[in-house]
Formats: sequence, structure tokens, C-alpha cells
Amino acid sequence: MKTTNKVDGSKLNHSLMREISRIPAWDGIHRGTLMRYYRTCGNKSCHCYQSKSQRHGPYWYLSVTWQGGKHKLYAIKPEKVAEVRRGIAAYKRLWKSVYRIAELNLALLKQTQEATPK
Repeated sequence: MKTTNKVDGSKLNHSLMREISRIPAWDGIHRGTLMRYYRTCGNKSCHCYQSKSQRHGPYWYLSVTWQGGKHKLYAIKPEKVAEVRRGIAAYKRLWKSVYRIAELNLALLKQTQEATPK
């Protein structure tokens, strides 16, 4: 008798439902990169002009690349930085879940096609 390493459909379905339940809430998802900038104002009597380590900031921006390769920076208030960080992490989790769901759906599809007589 031949043994196979196939996972049964109920285990795949259970894995699929578990992965779907892990999808983060849609509100608060942010795509992009959080960037921190320090600036020099240009005033010759300012401390930032005399020492690069004394620049103004940090100023926070969310950098997003849109279709066509266009980049845009969105200013982020300091009190919103943690929220944006969580949103970026949620976006990454979302895509990991999407890929895993697609893998599970493909495994289920293969399994149902193998079970169907030709």
C-alpha cells in the first residue's frame, strides 16, 4: 500500500479559517515607510547652523510610493508616530496572511481536483 504526505481537507480548511481570523482590522492599516528627518533652518545665528548634531527635529513623514512610481511624503504628528508604526506592521501582517491564504486555497484546489475523476 502506498502512503502519501497529503494533508486532509479538514486540516487545510481549519488552517484557512485560522489564517482568515488573523487578518488585521482594516482601519489603521498604513502602507509605506516611516521616516524621521532633522533639519537645518539656515539662520546663521541658530544652533542648528553651527552644529549638525543640533538640527531641528525630529520631523516624521510617511513615505508612500503610488502607481507609476510616484513618491509622496505625508507629515505625521509626533503623537501619531506609534499609531502609524502599528499600521505599517498591520499592513505587513495582512500581506503575509494573503499569501498564506492563497497557498492554502491552492492546496485545497489541488486536493479537490485529485479527488475528482478524470
